[in-house]
Amino acid sequence: MPRRFCLLEELAEAEHGFGDGTVSYGLQDKFDRRMLLWDASIVGPLGSALEDRFVNLIVQTGPQYPLEPPRIWFISRVALSTVSQETGEVQRASVPYLRNWTDQGTIR
Repeated sequence: MPRRFCLLEELAEAEHGFGDGTVSYGLQDKFDRRMLLWDASIVGPLGSALEDRFVNLIVQTGPQYPLEPPRIWFISRVALSTVSQETGEVQRASVPYLRNWTDQGTIR
């Protein structure tokens, strides 16, 4: 599926809500026709290092998305081995979902 169609589908899902409310996301700039930068918020899952924390992220979908995974940065400071402590960027090679990315992957 072309990049724009995938992102429009994900945007519609984000705007209409999904799941249990522990994850939310949307475009940083609603007028960005490239749909490049997204803001995301996560309530840390039970039993995780982020349990009961509310964390903010930035997701960047590149020109090859969905063929290539997005880049992700934690805005909230977190102590995770898969996240650069200097930049907050998620190390894609360290996260199985991103390392094994397929064109069926989604921002969510």
